[in-house]
Amino acid sequence: MLDCLSHIWFNIWVKLYYISERMIIMDTLNQFIKYVKLDEEKRILISVQNQYESFLQDKNTRSMLKQSVQNILKEDFELMEVGKNVCRLTVKEGTEDKNLELVKTELVKGLEVAMTFLSQMGNMDGM
Repeated sequence: MLDCLSHIWFNIWVKLYYISERMIIMDTLNQFIKYVKLDEEKRILISVQNQYESFLQDKNTRSMLKQSVQNILKEDFELMEVGKNVCRLTVKEGTEDKNLELVKTELVKGLEVAMTFLSQMGNMDGM
């Protein structure tokens, strides 16, 4: 009986830890991204916080961003437009919702990788 209870508590702890980690990541993501949503024309809009507008204006950043978007969206990708602080992605009709979720997921994954990398770099500094 005790073994069963400890297993249940362990599972609860893991789930709470996962939820808290996701909340930290989403909070961190919000430091960079204002929103990710569909507009009235069913384009995927990714709006960056004002202090990062200059990154979207850099030609090298735009090129890398377009390549990344094409790799993620594959054959669904049609067009990328970049405004002052918004990146608009046009995808094949009927795939908008699926690709919106894919873009959100990839943004979170990218942030998780970056946070892990920075954490490891911080650990190396302490050696």
